[in-house]
Amino acid sequence: MTLETALEMTMSNAVEFSRLQVADKIGGEAIDVSIEADEAERAALARRFDLCSFDHFSALLTLRRSEQTEWVEVKGRFQASLSQQCVVSLEPVEVELDVAVMAMFSDKSTDISAVKIDMEMEDPPEAIENNSIDLGELVAQQLAVSLDPYPRAPGTEVPAEGLSFGAKIEEFREKNPFMVLRGLK
Repeated sequence: MTLETALEMTMSNAVEFSRLQVADKIGGEAIDVSIEADEAERAALARRFDLCSFDHFSALLTLRRSEQTEWVEVKGRFQASLSQQCVVSLEPVEVELDVAVMAMFSDKSTDISAVKIDMEMEDPPEAIENNSIDLGELVAQQLAVSLDPYPRAPGTEVPAEGLSFGAKIEEFREKNPFMVLRGLK
């Protein structure tokens, strides 16, 4: 399969931020790769991750094939400027991220039954598919796990009585359709 075919397949699968790197071109010498999402890609990623806004997303990565394992090592950092919705006030919360990225990829399939579980060991390498590594998707996935799942605006506190996002339980009990059945006894 050619890189062009792989790129077409990737684009048809609606990957918002795709930057393919041909795996065969990665050797023992380090390759520095800089990627940045354009406005349309950031808008698509904002929808995917339910962000209020997404102003900047870039990464500087170094790729190298290990002589010992023949795995492709990807190391670097990504930076992002975005805003998420506060879980208490629903106001936008500005977020600046500068996060380390590290991943391993292998041309050879890993027999999962042969893998010994070692809590000290890092994750096994991901498979290289179609002779390419999607650096954009790798960084997007790293962004996803770096986002705060419960962002709060500074100074926002949850009231002691909790939050109410609809009918209170007392109102539900009074208007509960099963209360009519209780009257039929």
